[in-house]
Amino acid sequence: MTLPSTIILGGGPGGTGPLVWAAQTGLLDAWLDQGIVLVDSQPKLGGMLGRYAINSDTLGAAYLECLEAGGAHAVLREMRADPVVQEMQAYRKGFPPLSLVGRFMARLGAGLHDVLARHPRCAVLSSTTARSVTMLPDGSVKVKATGKVARGHRLQGRSVVVALGGTHPVPFPTYRGALPALPSDTILTPAGLYRAAEILRQAKQPRVVVLGGSHSAYSVAWALTHLLGEEAVPGLEIVLLSRREPPVFYASAAAAAADGYVFVDGDICPRTGRVNRLGGLRGNGREIWRQMRHHPGSLRVRSQNEMELSATELRALLTEAALLVPAFGYRSRQLPVLDHAGARVALQTDPTLPVVDTECRLCCADGSVLPNLFGIGLGTGFRPTEAMGGEPNFTGQANSLWLYQNDIGATVFRGVQQAMLERRPAPTRSTAATALGEALAFG
Repeated sequence: MTLPSTIILGGGPGGTGPLVWAAQTGLLDAWLDQGIVLVDSQPKLGGMLGRYAINSDTLGAAYLECLEAGGAHAVLREMRADPVVQEMQAYRKGFPPLSLVGRFMARLGAGLHDVLARHPRCAVLSSTTARSVTMLPDGSVKVKATGKVARGHRLQGRSVVVALGGTHPVPFPTYRGALPALPSDTILTPAGLYRAAEILRQAKQPRVVVLGGSHSAYSVAWALTHLLGEEAVPGLEIVLLSRREPPVFYASAAAAAADGYVFVDGDICPRTGRVNRLGGLRGNGREIWRQMRHHPGSLRVRSQNEMELSATELRALLTEAALLVPAFGYRSRQLPVLDHAGARVALQTDPTLPVVDTECRLCCADGSVLPNLFGIGLGTGFRPTEAMGGEPNFTGQANSLWLYQNDIGATVFRGVQQAMLERRPAPTRSTAATALGEALAFG
């Protein structure tokens, strides 16, 4: 039996992103015919965004866009009348709560689950955990997984897409000491906020020091001031400790200039004209930054440049805090990758470097890439190509559901198709093959 084209590990926004791209562009059915197996540790597809108490930093329109494509697959068209989509419509020009985004993604995941489960060449293995990936001599790839549904399934395919989400590293354990510490990934949940409030109410000086100065850090500041605030924690003080000012998003250069924001040409996306399109603060975190800048003292939040403090001052700031919140971003979860002899392949683990190259192929520690293993999603460190747009000065990670469902999803799809073409005889020309050939040439 012909091996399936693709094994996708992860059913969150990253794992479903390439499927959504294909569904928007008329290529999903042809990909299904090649065979897709989706393995997810959760009982349902859609990811875990709904567990956070904050709002999205993406406008509602970006979530709805995939449903509105002219050639959208039935799985997307059928969602248009769904009640959760109607709720999202109310946030088309606003920032929806992540609880709503979670329900939206769950509905999208349910539709994709049904499409895959109904197709004779595809399968969804829910509540199943991938344990390792082995590269076989014939160029195929085998996945070892545990879970009731995995039994009886041969998890071998032509390519693997790793989309397991991100982990929250705490690279400075000495900052924690004996002080209470809650990573931003935890404190942004209802349970995490409840725990933070308990800690702060018991402290003589309820000061929170947030270690970091980007999206996660400013989201923590918003959550503590708007979801807890002075009434819940009298005397609350928040210090954002970082080494530089964050870049801030603006819809245009004119809007940035009108707000007094200083930028250079390299901060402007040539494709859209937006300032700090990829790396800039958005949503509620951006509003915290603007309020701190334009109305200092109106919030009990201040930023502190770590480099301006002496070692003694830094130590005092940290040891006198009631709560530390590491907000250092994310690193993608990785699986052991083995060669055909069973030896472990050394993957890229340097936190300053991307996990994937510009074609989304997993990078090895020696600088080489694995041609049929792809990574997508939170923490991969993907650097957009010039054709994708984005500000030239951007050096961070492109973590965006819109990109997963568009440019990055397309990149993964093309890579999967290339892996198929390189490892099998050329197919007879057909409508499906023609469409896939056109997709490989997509810019």
